[in-house]
Amino acid sequence: MELGTFYLRFRKSSYEEFVKELPQISEEYFKSNFMCVNERPPFVIDNKIGKYMPAKSSKIIFTTNTYKDLAVGQENKMISNRWKVTYPHTVRKETVL
Repeated sequence: MELGTFYLRFRKSSYEEFVKELPQISEEYFKSNFMCVNERPPFVIDNKIGKYMPAKSSKIIFTTNTYKDLAVGQENKMISNRWKVTYPHTVRKETVL
């Protein structure tokens, strides 16, 4: 599962009417969230134990700055991402994985 947050900035834009329902965190910035469920996460090597483990993103943050309906700079620029390793192992006896 991926959790993402978009911080959207609209200045002198006709799109402002479409984001009125989003939470406004400052005078110009709005906050939007998304959730994406991945069927199969990518595998990475856990350096602590030297095994392959499924990894998933825990938090991704993007920002978009618009002025007069045009993106200023890179649209949906990723400013933060965190990945963590999941351990699909169990300690209970007689459990099928």
